[in-house]
Parts: sequence; C-alpha cells; structure tokens
Amino acid sequence: MSKIIIDSSKCTGCRYCEVASNFFREGICNYNSLCIEICRNDRESLYFPKVCKQCEDPLCAKGCPQEAIFVHKETGAVIIEETKCNGCGLCKEMCPDAIPKINGSKGVAVKCNLCGGDPYCVQFCAPGALIYKA
Repeated sequence: MSKIIIDSSKCTGCRYCEVASNFFREGICNYNSLCIEICRNDRESLYFPKVCKQCEDPLCAKGCPQEAIFVHKETGAVIIEETKCNGCGLCKEMCPDAIPKINGSKGVAVKCNLCGGDPYCVQFCAPGALIYKA
C-alpha cells in the first residue's frame, strides 16, 4: 500500500510541502484546502507534518453516507470523489486523526490523494522529512 512516510526529526517547518501540494490541487494556496499540514509542538519547538495515513480499511470511507470515498486500485490512495461528496464532514469525524477537511470554497471534503502516485509535498520537501513509499 502506498503512503507518505514522515521523519519528523528532519522537518524544519518551512511549509513548502503545504504550498506545493495545495498549489498542485487548487492552483492557488488556500489554507482551507490543505492536504498536508505542518503542526508545531510549542513545548519542544518541534514541527511535524500531518497527512493522511492511507489506511487499508479507511474509517472515513465507512462513515461517508454518499459513498464518495474509495481506495484507488493502482495507487492505493484513499480518494474522495468530489462530485459525490456533500460536505457533511462525517469522514473527518470517523478518521482517528481528523484528516479530511471541508474546503470552504467548494463545500466538499479534501485530503491527500498522493497526487496520482508522485506526491508534490515529497518532491518539494528539501529537508527530506517526507518519503513516498509506493
């Protein structure tokens, strides 16, 4: 199963991954539609990327009343089909890490889709904190 592996010890908090991923998907940088998010542990002054774990049996999909979430057969990515999504947010509630977000401008849920098998966040992560495992 494909996924993004995170080495938080290398994350500098530069946020290039957020910008690259968001610009690829949306054509603009919009915080409401981030598919990867850099978080900070203030107590220890550490940064860590938060991204979908691409679960084999995703709870977000089980919680979707529209059946808009599925596992892509070729990439293994958990995909949200925007044309079926009604923006109810149950996917976020079901996800143990609350990863899906509701895109305010589109009114649908968004999350990492592994950029078709070549994640932009990984490509633009200069410190090497993100590694794509196909």
